Amino acid sequence: MRDADLDDLNARVAALEAAVAELGREAGASAAAGPATPPVPAASGVRKRLPDASTAPAAKRHAPHDVESLVGTRGLLYVGSFLIAIGVASFLKIAFDRGWIGPPMRVALGVIAGVALIALGSGLRKRVHPYFADALIGLGAVLEYLSLYSAGVTFALLPATVVALGMIVVTGTSCVLAYRDDRESLAYLGTLGGLLTPLLLGSQTPDLGVLFTYLAVLAAGAIVLGELRGWRGIPLVSLIGTVLYWLAFGLDFNNGTAPTGERLAIALVLYGLFSSSAIAAWRARTPPDGWRIAMAAINAAWFFLGVSSLAFDDRTLLAIVFLAVAAAHVAVGSYARQRMQFWLATIALSFAIPPICYAFSAWVPQDVLVTTMHLAWIGEAILVGVLGSRWRDPALLILSGALFATVLLHTLLYNQESARWLFNERFVSLAATAAGLLVWRRTLAAQRIANAQGSSVLRVLVDVLAIVAISPEARRLGELVQPHSVAAAGNVALSIFWALYGGALVVAGIRFKNTVSRWEGLALLGLTVMKAFAVDLTDLDFVFRVVSALGLGIVLLVLAYLYQRRLRSPLPEEAP
Repeated sequence: MRDADLDDLNARVAALEAAVAELGREAGASAAAGPATPPVPAASGVRKRLPDASTAPAAKRHAPHDVESLVGTRGLLYVGSFLIAIGVASFLKIAFDRGWIGPPMRVALGVIAGVALIALGSGLRKRVHPYFADALIGLGAVLEYLSLYSAGVTFALLPATVVALGMIVVTGTSCVLAYRDDRESLAYLGTLGGLLTPLLLGSQTPDLGVLFTYLAVLAAGAIVLGELRGWRGIPLVSLIGTVLYWLAFGLDFNNGTAPTGERLAIALVLYGLFSSSAIAAWRARTPPDGWRIAMAAINAAWFFLGVSSLAFDDRTLLAIVFLAVAAAHVAVGSYARQRMQFWLATIALSFAIPPICYAFSAWVPQDVLVTTMHLAWIGEAILVGVLGSRWRDPALLILSGALFATVLLHTLLYNQESARWLFNERFVSLAATAAGLLVWRRTLAAQRIANAQGSSVLRVLVDVLAIVAISPEARRLGELVQPHSVAAAGNVALSIFWALYGGALVVAGIRFKNTVSRWEGLALLGLTVMKAFAVDLTDLDFVFRVVSALGLGIVLLVLAYLYQRRLRSPLPEEAP
């Protein structure tokens, strides 16, 4: 054989080996992906391959099967359980009406049926669908609750203590089974059943100590169960139920079942218990999620508002309670480095300030107490705002702003006339609020948290508060200067003050190259000019007209001169 033919043969053999290897790789990939769908002959005689099920979208591939499973398992299960309950209830009603079954036998049948269903659902857990087992256990628990309720309330066959213990056992059994089988639905069932137990057996004048001790034990179990299994809704349901009981019984002053001190103790225990959820987040080294934040907010709202209404007459005790709560939150927050504790400490301290101030109402005038309370709130708002800006914590910044808003609203709504000029509650509160917002704005700007627009809004708000605070004092000053023409002197003094303040804003805007300040000043000057033409130059006496016109005209001429200088030497790029 020639060398050329041998080389050609070797080349062909190598090519065949490469092709065989490629086919082997493709076959292996096909086997790993699953068996291929066999070709189906088409009517046209051309073989076409059907689309592989593995390439279809997951939602479309499983949608019919999921709907069928939902209807065939849960739907039929729930409807069937409901129909069985109706059938049994109908039979028992007929038997009761016709005297076939007496009260003791009715209760016994209900208890036996409930125990049997709970045992059956628990025993069949590994053999049937989980929802089927849950339905059996839930139906059994409902029968137990109804049977025990009938034995204690309807037929008076058992004392209330025995019935309550029986319901507690049913609740505990549901929670234990929920934990063992990792079934959240059973945990909800047990928690709701436990919350309904006092309502079913309660009276118009319950023993608050016994009631809330039971609710505290139930809440502790719900919190532990929720933390162990990660079921965040279980403690929240327990908290909401406990708050509803507190609103129904804890704030009822007319029942006379417990003194204020006992109610404060109950409130403190419940508040600390539900606050433990946030501490558990620190122990788990996880930031608080939405469930924990919602729980902390609801817990703080009912506690501080409820306790404030409960012990308002004993302000010293109320102040001690709130200060102790604030100190506890600060201590836990400092040790655990958890911001949520500082949020709660801020709220506690803000609620402690009013009773502290009003504790001295017998020795200090009312407006002085109000002013002191406002100044304390403003000081707290500044402190919280500084911490929030340094830590870049939005919640603390929101709380700081809420404190400023509280002072502002209370000042405007309180509106008590004071005989003192300048050093009165309204002026001091508004001026302190403006100063506090100015410090807050500078802190946010230093930490680069507030942008240019937000800084400008705060600047305008500070100027508005300053104008609102000083305007009545300027009017009162004019009235003091001319007591024989009170209205005229007050209007002139107000116009002069507006003109001077507007001019100061324009000058400051030119000096510090701030457009917002200049526009503020021009707007206030425009308002002053309109007031001068509408009031000062028409309703005032001749002397006051002259004073008002000359004073306003001089201010406007000085500002016009400054603007002319600014136009001749243009300013560099201005900062807003």
